[in-house]
Amino acid sequence: MSDTRISEKALRAFMERAYEKEGFEAEEARQIADVLMQADLFGIESHGAQRMMYYHQNIKSGSVDVHARAEVLRETPVSALMDGHFAMGHLTAAKAMRMAIEKAKTAGIGMVAVRNSSHYGIAGYYPLMAEREGLAAFSMTNTGPIMVPTFGREMMLGTNPMAFCMPADPYPFWFDASTTVVTLGKVEVYNKRGKPMPEGWTIDGAGQPCSDAHRMNESILSGGLGGILPLGGEGERTSGHKGYGLAIMVEALTGVLAQGMLSPEMCGAHGDHTSHFFMAFDPSMFGDPAAIRRELISIPLATYESVFERTACKETERIQRDTWKALQTKRLCLIEQRKPFSYLAFFLTHRAFFKDIAYFSTFEQFAIRLMIDLCAMRK
Repeated sequence: MSDTRISEKALRAFMERAYEKEGFEAEEARQIADVLMQADLFGIESHGAQRMMYYHQNIKSGSVDVHARAEVLRETPVSALMDGHFAMGHLTAAKAMRMAIEKAKTAGIGMVAVRNSSHYGIAGYYPLMAEREGLAAFSMTNTGPIMVPTFGREMMLGTNPMAFCMPADPYPFWFDASTTVVTLGKVEVYNKRGKPMPEGWTIDGAGQPCSDAHRMNESILSGGLGGILPLGGEGERTSGHKGYGLAIMVEALTGVLAQGMLSPEMCGAHGDHTSHFFMAFDPSMFGDPAAIRRELISIPLATYESVFERTACKETERIQRDTWKALQTKRLCLIEQRKPFSYLAFFLTHRAFFKDIAYFSTFEQFAIRLMIDLCAMRK
């Protein structure tokens, strides 16, 4: 498969037109496209534009109702239960997170459980909505059976991803991960590219590692034996039981709490009766929000500095640490002053040093770091 480049503007416009053609209102089409675009911009290609055909098939089959609207079934000042009525998951999830945000602004915390929804894209999109309002937030969803439990051979749980975002300066802490080694979307990407998967992602019906993306994709979609391994891998040696446990935790907060379908009950790997859970809370309940934001960003900085603790030469260690602190101060200053061109010149000038201390090791990581910092300037 050859690589084709397309601009963000063109791809976004294409997706918006496509979803209007599917029958969605213009604003709904923009919301769906924004979730997919965010995934591609963050490098999560398994959940970006490549998902469009899957959503189209769900709409045509009737498992997603273009005209359905989510309904609030139960509500308190800090919580709500919603029925998605099989509407597009992106729309239902955005509505649920907005409700959680409003409750958190009023009561300090807001939680919303959703049942009878559908695939909602990347879990991390929705906590970012709360972060823009100065709140911290969680998002998680169950899916159709894809994960083979520890020591098992049959798919029982979903990829059951969870995401968290919390405000920090100059940019927030953002985490989004499935409780499986990879998502089904990753298998689909390798299948479309005709490439073998890395070992350790999936096992076949005999419990043997399988790197054949086409065979595993077909087996998973048909409900055969084998599937994707829990986060941590196979068995207990590399702690696969921990990913299994996390998946059950997500199941408890989504399908169980929303009184919806559980992963083993869903038909097919993707599932069309998914449940979600959203929570937003105000960090200022615990103290000065500015101080909390500064403290959070100090964690990754401390992690980078720990690289120097392993340096054999003490003098080199001291010089590198001092240089790192000076460059980091300058970097944060340029971000705060919103000087993108000065920032780019600074980063390119000192790229070799940043790479030497493992701030990034590949061009892709370098590009992602640039993108994150430049996005922080737009706030």
